[in-house]
Formats: sequence, C-alpha cells, structure tokens
Amino acid sequence: VDRPETDREHDEEKATERPWIVLVWNDPINLMSYVSFVFQKVFGYSREKADRLMLDVHHKG
Repeated sequence: VDRPETDREHDEEKATERPWIVLVWNDPINLMSYVSFVFQKVFGYSREKADRLMLDVHHKG
C-alpha cells in the first residue's frame, strides 16, 4: 500500500533536518585524491577544506 505523496515529502523533510554522523576510515583501498574528491562532491567542501580533512584522516586514522 502506497502512502500519499504528502506523507513521503514530510518524511523526507524530517530526515534532512537530522544531523548526520559520517565516519571516514584511513584504508589502503581509496586514494587520497579520491577521498578529497568525495568530500568536495558529496559535502560541497572547497578543495582546500577537503584536502585538509583528507590529510587529517590520513595522519590520524
């Protein structure tokens, strides 16, 4: 049974209001450049901030 569109829209709005917790692991699979790219594309960070976060993950785990 499908719910009316208004209920789905309301649920989506509520879901985006909640903060997200994102864990980034220092793994041997993903290149540092790729991690920086993901920070930029997914989170909208500038290249400088994305690189800074990537290096933080790289050095601290």
